[in-house]
Parts: sequence; structure tokens; C-alpha cells
Amino acid sequence: MELKGAREQTFRFPPEKERVESMSATFYKLVPSDSSIRSIRVTHGYANRMPEIQVSAFPKIDGRPQGEADDWTVVEERSWCLDRADERLVELTVLVSDGDWKDPTGCFQPEEGLRLAASNVGCRQWKGQVVVSGKKVVDSPTFHTETSMKLIAALVLQRAGGTDDPGPFVARFRPGEGSSATIEGTITQTNLKSTDPCSSTKGVIAKTMALGADAGTMDLDLFTHDGRDAGRYRALLRKAMEDVPMTAYCSNGEAKGTMIVPQLKTTWWDTGEDVLLVSADGRTLEGKRTVDEPDEDGGIISYTYDWKLESVPESGSASP
Repeated sequence: MELKGAREQTFRFPPEKERVESMSATFYKLVPSDSSIRSIRVTHGYANRMPEIQVSAFPKIDGRPQGEADDWTVVEERSWCLDRADERLVELTVLVSDGDWKDPTGCFQPEEGLRLAASNVGCRQWKGQVVVSGKKVVDSPTFHTETSMKLIAALVLQRAGGTDDPGPFVARFRPGEGSSATIEGTITQTNLKSTDPCSSTKGVIAKTMALGADAGTMDLDLFTHDGRDAGRYRALLRKAMEDVPMTAYCSNGEAKGTMIVPQLKTTWWDTGEDVLLVSADGRTLEGKRTVDEPDEDGGIISYTYDWKLESVPESGSASP
């Protein structure tokens, strides 16, 4: 099985080779020989069809001896993430048998036999940085105030798997150990009433905060489904940060002013609803997005999200 430069491929056997005759058994052997394959999903149409039909699977994981057979008689699908050492599938043998001795001339033809979908989309962990830059402008009869902010999030997005995934085609990632964010910014206030305007600028760097799994999610389509392409992703990370007071003081004898600006942003990464795709090789998430939002002071804050993350496979092989 090879992707041949594509992001995803689906492999199937000809219909005549998927037919199971009474008192017979058929072996199917699948070998993901392409090193760019990261995600594999196998489905079959033999499960729960006839009591005489039995399905057994023999997955071979890199670094482990061949284990006992998995009973797939009532299991319609299985998936593997080859970025994980304990799921690094190197060979899969499937045995389909029909033990119907009462009708030796009969056969079972599934609507869909054995199917294997393979993609190059990273499925274990994504690591990188998201930078959110914001600028807020507030005008009053007395002062013109500009506040700029930059939030730098170092992310290690980990896949929990299991019931946390939205479905069999989609992987959900959350901030894991090593994820953090720091906010920095400046405020400039200018006296507008003076014939000789003055300006004051103050800067601040906030305390770095750790990010946990409750900060948000990134959903990544590992396989094509329901009109959605493999490699499509959507991220939304939100978590309130401690207030960041910034005070600018300006006086030239005619007027004075002090302004304390709290945190500007709690959304640390928002890719929006646009169709965003992982890189062609399935290993990089990179993008940029600008959003203008109204502020409670009546002004407009312009935010720019800029991100780049790389897929991180687990090193080594599975333990025997």
C-alpha cells in the first residue's frame, strides 16, 4: 500500500475476491509499505451479517511478535495511529470464513468488503507556537490612547483518543504538558487638549501561565468524510489570563490622565471557520488570520493570529 504522493488513498479488493463461499476461508494481507502513511482505518462489511461468517484479524506491530487473533466478527472498523509506537502497524492479515455446511453451494457477497483508508496526516502530537497580536485604539475628548498586545503561546497539543475523539474520522487534540502562554504589551496615551501635546508610553510583561486540557481543542480530520477533506482542521483555545494593568500618565500643565487597561484577549488561537488544510506532507499546520472585534469601550481591536506547528511522532518501537 502506497500513497504515491497523495494525502490519502483508499484500498479495496475486487468484488469477486470479496465473495465468501460456504465452507471456505479467504485470507487478505495488507502491508503499509509507504513510510509517509501515518493514519490507517480499516472497515469491512462482513460483521453482523450471518451467524456462519467469522472474521479474525492478525495485526503486526513494529517491534512486537505476532499476537493472537482479534475477533472482528462483530467489529466493523479499526484504526491505527502510526505516529504512536504501540500502534505502528507493519502488516495486517484478515481471515474471513463461512462455516455454513447446510448449504455447501451458497455464498455471501458483501455490499462492501474489506476497505483500508490511509493518510499522511499526523495523529499523535503537534508542537509549535501561536502568536496573537492585538491593537486597541480609544479616543476621548481629552486623550488618544493606543494599546498593543502580543500573546505568545507555546503549544504541545496531545491526542487523548478514545471517547474524546468526535468520531472515527476525526482526532481531537488538547494542550498537554509543556504548553504555556505569555502576554506582553504597551500603552501610549496622548494629551489632545494641549497646544503642546505630550505622550506617555508604558510597557508590561505578564506572568507566564501554564495551559491545560481545559484551554480548548483542535479537531483534525484524519480521513475524508461527509464532504470534508482529510487534513482539515479547526482550533479554538480560550482561557482567561490574569489582568494586566498598564498605566500611562501624561501631563503638560493643562491636563492629566491615567488609564489602566486589563487583559485584551482570552482567545489564544482561533482558526475560524475557513477551510484550512494541513501541509501536503501531512506534517505542518501553518496559517495567519486577522479579525476586527468591537470593544466594550466603543473602540475596535484588531487581532492577528499567526501559527505554525509540526507533527511529532513517537520515537522507537513498541515494547515486546
